[in-house]
Amino acid sequence: MDRKSKCLFILSESPWLTWMSSFFDEIDGAITIATYGFKPQQKATTLPLGTQIEDILTWITSHDYDSVILLTNQSGLKRDLALGKALQRISINAIFQGEKAARLGHDKTRMKNFFQRNGFRTPEFASGTIDARKDLYISSRSD
Repeated sequence: MDRKSKCLFILSESPWLTWMSSFFDEIDGAITIATYGFKPQQKATTLPLGTQIEDILTWITSHDYDSVILLTNQSGLKRDLALGKALQRISINAIFQGEKAARLGHDKTRMKNFFQRNGFRTPEFASGTIDARKDLYISSRSD
């Protein structure tokens, strides 16, 4: 008898809030969602920020996942690179950012320079200082 494949998505708050939650009606029992550091409204497991990679690996292996997809934001690139490599070492299929992408994504200046060298337009970096009295305006409903 073939065992049904089980897939785990681990993501940060940003992909959840921008696009992932809209897929929940489509998700069946073969897919589980886990998030880092926040409690979403829908059915998802929350892994506290700062959870050690060894603890995440133990949790993943105790739930018998075949595949793990890491949808990483900038703050988690190094962690999820290490987690993805550790998953591969124990023969769990893992999809995650590669080492070069993680290095680029972690350093905004390096990423901007890479994009410019390869013909991608990027916004200019801000220069100078901000005078909060002149440059920032906080509106209120009475304005």
